[in-house]
Amino acid sequence: MSQRESDFDCSRLADAAAYVLGSLEDAELASFREHMEGCAQCRAEVTELQIVVDELPMSVPAAAAPETLRGRILANVRSEAELLNAAGHAADQPAKSGRPWYRRNDFMLGAGAAARLAGGAHGR
Repeated sequence: MSQRESDFDCSRLADAAAYVLGSLEDAELASFREHMEGCAQCRAEVTELQIVVDELPMSVPAAAAPETLRGRILANVRSEAELLNAAGHAADQPAKSGRPWYRRNDFMLGAGAAARLAGGAHGR
């Protein structure tokens, strides 16, 4: 496709969610930023998603996690750090593939589930 994408069929639209969440790798980030200069559809999608992402932290009251949960999470982090250390320098590098790990619908489902989980944890 040309540098100026059609307003109706942009193949990079799914990258907007990852861009707003800060999860694009450096090369993807630079490429998507350059792409957005010529794509009104992706710019509009980023603008709309940014509003949602900015509101997520304020959409549910903060709740303290139980100390047991904190302990389990830290134990997992330490365990995985030990495994990565034992596996070598490049073990924590993601595998390169041509397909992105995310899809727009998966992001929206995940965000909804996270909001419900956070709301449910607060009610306990």
